Order: sequence, then structure tokens, then C-alpha cells
Amino acid sequence: MTNDAKGAVEDNTFQFSILEDEKSAHAQQQDVIKARMESFQMLKEGNGEENNDPKDHIKNLVSFFRKIKADTSLLAALPLALGRKKDERSAFDALAVNQLEKMLEEKLCEIAAQIVTNDSAIAEKAALKGTAEAAFSSALKKQRLAAEDLLEVRAERKQLTADLQQKQEAVVEQEFEVKALSSEHKERMVFLKAHQDFQNTLVELLERCAPVPEVVIEEPEQQVAEVTMEAVPDTVEEVAI
Repeated sequence: MTNDAKGAVEDNTFQFSILEDEKSAHAQQQDVIKARMESFQMLKEGNGEENNDPKDHIKNLVSFFRKIKADTSLLAALPLALGRKKDERSAFDALAVNQLEKMLEEKLCEIAAQIVTNDSAIAEKAALKGTAEAAFSSALKKQRLAAEDLLEVRAERKQLTADLQQKQEAVVEQEFEVKALSSEHKERMVFLKAHQDFQNTLVELLERCAPVPEVVIEEPEQQVAEVTMEAVPDTVEEVAI
């Protein structure tokens, strides 16, 4: 967008400078035509004798009319027609003078119209140039704001990257600590299992070495009484004998 606005400003500025150059050229042409008109009017009225060198005026007029593509017959008649006094000119001389004067007037009107057209074009181009410059200024402002926003975003991104790196380093450190604690936990678990196995083995050995207690079985009282009664007769018999 900024490049387009810049291109528009450059294009309008270039065209504006061309119109300004044309205006200057038109002004110079107008001055030349006016000077030739003054010389023509002076010679037309027969005041050439009052001028120090009327031949130079005639020479300049011939050169001028040749540039604006005047008829060759008029160019040929110009030195004689304007070199004579007004009352000494022939009908052809008078006709030639009138035609040449008419060409001068038309040229003056033409250059005046070109100046008016050029001034209008300059005014229009100046407005376009102003609009383009305002658009370019606005685009530059937006570009500057965008650049500032970009720098701010980059700075924020840089800070976030630094924070992320710091946190990643902290995570790595935590991972090392977790691995160290995990390794220590495994070692303790191995030690605990070994201790439990040793304790179980010790308990088993103690159980093997302990004496087995004797079991006393008591007979029922009724059975003991029967046995006593059966034993009595035998005793009596033994006593009688």
C-alpha cells in the first residue's frame, strides 16, 4: 500500500513538473508572439523609419512566420509589404499584411487557450498531487505504526521465548530430580525387599528350632469308674483265697 501511494505521488509530481515546464514554455512563446506583434504593428503603421534597424524586425518576423508554417507567398511578400509605407502598399501588399496579422492574432489566441488549458490542468494535477501526498503520508503513518507494533510483537516474542527456555530448563532440572528420586526409591525398595526376605527367613528358622509341646489326653471319669469296679472283685477273691 505504501509503495502504491509513493508511486502515485511520484507519478503526479512528475506530471505536475511537466505541466509547469509547459506553462513556462507557453509563457515564453506568448512573450515572443507579443514582441513579434508589436514589431508587426509598428511596421504595419509605417513607423519603421523611427526604429534604428527595421530590417532586423522584418528578419525576425520572417523567421517567426516560417516557424508557424505561413504560406510561402506571404513569406515572400512580407519584406516588401512591411518595408513600404502604409500609403505606398499595393492591394496585394495590403492583403498580405492583413493575412499575416490574422495569423499573429490566431497564434496569440491559440497560445492563450493553451495557457488556460495548462493552468486548469496544473490546478487539477495539484489537487491530485495533494491527495496523493496525503494518502502517502497516511500510508507512512500506518506503516510506522505497523513497524512499531511489529517491534513490540518481536520484543514480546523474544521475552516469551526467553521465559519458555527458562521454564524448559526448569523442567529438565525437575526431570533430573525426579529421575534421581526414582532411582533412590528403587534402591530403597530393593533394600526393603531384601530386608523383608531376610526377616521372613529368620522367622522361618526360628519356627523350625522351637520345641513341640506334649499333648496330654485325659480319659473320661465314667470310664475310670468302671475300671475301678471291675478291679474290686478280683481283689476280694484274692483276699479270700
